[in-house]
Amino acid sequence: DGYQALKLSESTFFDAFLVDLQMPVMDGYEFIASIRKASSYRNVPIIVISGGQTNRDGITTALEKFDIVDFFEKPVDLNRLISVLDNSILPLKTVVEGG
Repeated sequence: DGYQALKLSESTFFDAFLVDLQMPVMDGYEFIASIRKASSYRNVPIIVISGGQTNRDGITTALEKFDIVDFFEKPVDLNRLISVLDNSILPLKTVVEGG
């Protein structure tokens, strides 16, 4: 539920978001648009996941303005996902922590 995730992000800071485009109440597009408006999440990595019949080009075009790190179709390649997360989060943590 995108709405619940958005509410949770107001009280807990997350290093990254894995967002499914098809969620109840608030879909992934709405969630990403809302999260990018929050100053604390403007540069946090967002990885998008979608299943079923997807139009990859249409989805990535629609998400370009939100600076998405990567897009995965289900089933997700776990090794690739971990690699993308490592490459996205670790450089940010180094900058933020000054190391």
